[in-house]
Amino acid sequence: MQLKRKNYGNIGFYVLIFIILLSTVLILLNPTQSASISYKEVRDLFKEGQVKYFAIEDNVLYMELYEPYEDMTFISYELAYFDLFYYDLWDLIEEQDEAGIIEDFDIPPAYETPWWVMFIPYLLIGVLILGLWFFMMNRSQG
Repeated sequence: MQLKRKNYGNIGFYVLIFIILLSTVLILLNPTQSASISYKEVRDLFKEGQVKYFAIEDNVLYMELYEPYEDMTFISYELAYFDLFYYDLWDLIEEQDEAGIIEDFDIPPAYETPWWVMFIPYLLIGVLILGLWFFMMNRSQG
């Protein structure tokens, strides 16, 4: 009777593939290095007129500065609430825009509900009325 050798090479290959895939995913999902700043520091940068350009995308504020802050001229900051940022700094942003301090900015428009969504309640009420009418007609016929 011969002993069968198990082929552990296949398992090793799959473990190696898993490690490579896991490493690739972790590298790709790792956010880019940026200066870790607080909201107070963001406000101070705006008040000091250091912001040349800013954009907001998915509640992340991207800023280009005139002078480096912690050796970086591009800074990103995740906003907790866009409304807080808007009500806190919008007057200052408009003043700096008119004075030419802020050269450009990009804020996406607010979410707009599609036109067909406003018809859904009427459609549901119509289906309910038709269902009640059909039920009443079937009951009256015995």
